[in-house]
Amino acid sequence: MKETYDSNVYLQDEEPDLTKVPQAVQPFQDSFVTSVTPRAGLDYRASSGFNAALSYAPEFVWYHAEPSEDHIAHRSLLNLGGKLATLPWQFGNSLTYVQGSEDNLYFGAPGGPPAIGSIPIRDRRQQLVYRGKASLTWDLDSWFFRPSRPVTGMTSRPSSVPTLATRTTSTDAS
Repeated sequence: MKETYDSNVYLQDEEPDLTKVPQAVQPFQDSFVTSVTPRAGLDYRASSGFNAALSYAPEFVWYHAEPSEDHIAHRSLLNLGGKLATLPWQFGNSLTYVQGSEDNLYFGAPGGPPAIGSIPIRDRRQQLVYRGKASLTWDLDSWFFRPSRPVTGMTSRPSSVPTLATRTTSTDAS
């Protein structure tokens, strides 16, 4: 269990123009954050030629003052490895399903949404992420050669985050 404090949940430091974006997130929204991460795993080592590790670790996260940011990150790993003759190999896989909000946030401050800061916000939204990597190592006396191939895939709800600059409004002509 971990307890932290987030002084700026939405990473905004400017007041939004609420006349143009009335539902915009407010700057410096703070919250205590509680997270609990139980873990279960299995390791299997048949021989030096093959081993496997499997684990599951759901992370339950609660934002006490901003409950719209509560989420559960279901993290699973499957790592395979071994040695073929003198060539060690590895194949690592992780699959994460984030059970979080599907709602988009609205940013109405000058400059719109945070640039690099939007990553932690995105990571709390509903999505499925796969990361994998395969590698083979050749030991050649005082040096080695290790070709590897990383693979990453992500699915998330398509989002269009309206900002002050891109928000469209409709007017009733009647």
